[in-house]
Amino acid sequence: MPISIGATGTARSAADGKDVGGTHLPTHHTIYPVVEMPFSEFVEKFMSCGWVYTDKKEI
Repeated sequence: MPISIGATGTARSAADGKDVGGTHLPTHHTIYPVVEMPFSEFVEKFMSCGWVYTDKKEI
């Protein structure tokens, strides 16, 4: 699933929760860069998205 990090949409997410055969909690997704960039740049872009951590939820 493409997501927009920064103005260029340089990241994607992968479902990897137990609901899809993964090892994380159900509905978990991992976000990763799709273009090469320094880790510090990825963190900066991710942190500027405005998302708010809401805690883990057991389903």
